[in-house]
Amino acid sequence: MWAPDDEQCAKVTHRVAAIDRAALCRILGGRSVLFVGDSLQFQLYQSFVYIVQPHLNIADGGTEPAAWSRRVKSICGASSGTVAFVRNDELTELPNCTDAEQCQPFWAEAQRADVLVWNRGAHVLDTNSTLAQTRSFADRLSAPPLHHKLHLWRTTAVGHWPCGAESPGRSQLPRSDDEGAHELRARHAHRPAHVWYLDTWKLIPEQSRLILATLRERAPHVRVVDAAAMLALRRDRHMVPPFQDCLHYCLPGPWDWVARTLAHAMLEPGPALLGAPWT
Repeated sequence: MWAPDDEQCAKVTHRVAAIDRAALCRILGGRSVLFVGDSLQFQLYQSFVYIVQPHLNIADGGTEPAAWSRRVKSICGASSGTVAFVRNDELTELPNCTDAEQCQPFWAEAQRADVLVWNRGAHVLDTNSTLAQTRSFADRLSAPPLHHKLHLWRTTAVGHWPCGAESPGRSQLPRSDDEGAHELRARHAHRPAHVWYLDTWKLIPEQSRLILATLRERAPHVRVVDAAAMLALRRDRHMVPPFQDCLHYCLPGPWDWVARTLAHAMLEPGPALLGAPWT
């Protein structure tokens, strides 16, 4: 059982659907899992740590991450596995980033990890930039020393607007006359255009298709965890008060099911790792 520690989330307890923790710890024992991505990836990291090691203190359920740049947790007791998170919304490093705060270095740490969970965030680039960036990223995953590691790509979950308790919710761009939309835009007007996700949600599915097609072509060993499909109808448990955050979820919540799917993906037969079969 676990409960969130965040003023935007109702204080609830929640039991995550069972997974075979013993089997997962046999797989992860002595190995390291690295999550690289955006603030939603951080929530997935939190949820994954909990389902593997329920008694760890991961109560932080906030949404804005100056303190989220890097996190590491030990899991599986004496087996001494680790799960880490690095904040990087663009899967590139300086000087190629457009937002340094959301662009922590990760490639050196990726070379030391055994399992890598990737996502480039709910930010939209033009088609040529998306293809160029994804091709470069995929080619790096397919080359030594990363080509023998287990890679999982988490698709980008689009938010729901509006997302209040009485609203139907929809995964699309809010209309200009939607209550609160203009206030949200004004509050985030200082942020770079590609970071302000509300106005670009409707473009994310097409960008995701381009990314997945490129990964299939250039890095076919990457497994896909389709969080977008899983969360498309989950407007519940968004972090609504004191303002409409229709992208992030409260924890515990829907991300727990994505984390459970991620755990099962690690338990499936797969590529060799460290000279031994992944299973």
